[in-house]
Amino acid sequence: MNVKENITKLVRLFTNPENQLKLRAYEHKSQEMSSFIEQFGELQKLFTTKLNTPMEEKKAQEKSRKILVEKCDKLQDIRDQKKETYDKQCEDCSKSKELRDAQKKILKEDISNENVDRDTKITESEKNGIKNKEALKEAHEANLKELDTQEAKYKKELEKMMD
Repeated sequence: MNVKENITKLVRLFTNPENQLKLRAYEHKSQEMSSFIEQFGELQKLFTTKLNTPMEEKKAQEKSRKILVEKCDKLQDIRDQKKETYDKQCEDCSKSKELRDAQKKILKEDISNENVDRDTKITESEKNGIKNKEALKEAHEANLKELDTQEAKYKKELEKMMD
């Protein structure tokens, strides 16, 4: 017969309040039984106190819990601070990106304006070059005419002198 198994079955059965009431119906009022019940109660108290954690251990657990709570709070503060700096950095980056984009747009406009100005200056220079060339050509032709007339004049004078 397995005593340990039977005891556990009996304990399970008699933890039910109805079964305990049934047992009390057969309860004897003898001195031995009452002293046994008292001893059993004392054993039960002793058992519950032994199951409780010692005060030192409980205090150590509370202390370590407080330390962990403080560490968690500090870490949360650090995390919040880092998140704030990260958000500020992201905001600054977006602002600087907007500024860079605006500067790029301005520079592109400047480049296109310079290209247009360069093209107009080139065409103006070419037109002025053509005008200057024509003016120089006319001046050259006028000089040639004048020189031709002077040459003809000098030739006539020379012929007059030679005759």
